[in-house]
Amino acid sequence: MELGRPAASHANVVVEIPSDDEADTMAEPPVSPRELAVVRSEAGPSSGSSEGHAVVSELTKLSAKLENARKQAQFAWVESACRESQVRATEVATVRAEGQRTAERATAAKQGLEATKVHQEETEAGLRMSLVNIEAALQEALAALEPERAALESTQKALEVEQRARSEAD
Repeated sequence: MELGRPAASHANVVVEIPSDDEADTMAEPPVSPRELAVVRSEAGPSSGSSEGHAVVSELTKLSAKLENARKQAQFAWVESACRESQVRATEVATVRAEGQRTAERATAAKQGLEATKVHQEETEAGLRMSLVNIEAALQEALAALEPERAALESTQKALEVEQRARSEAD
């Protein structure tokens, strides 16, 4: 041990690396890259103790594993967000298509209603014309029957007069 330097302590560091089912969990390194550099400089030159070199080597490996785990977690998160975005885009496209079909059905129904209204107006116009024609035919028939009615009325009066005359004669 050198004078002026603290004694190196040894401790096992347990680092959990997230699995695929923990993809949304972000792994934070127990030390920052700056702290790792400080540890490396305090461990002394590589020609020094092999113990310090082993600690630096282990920290470097752990840091690389941690960085790899962080990248994998970020990649998994990006993939998950991408899949979710694609699902939502599909849902939006489906809703838009359904909306378009609904609008097309509404337009077709409106056009059908308008055609039905036109047909109804044409039918009503035809019925009005038929009514006018029937009324005119009935007026003509009444006009043609008027002389016959008058003749019948005249004949009836003549019969009544004749019947009175017979009754008075008897």
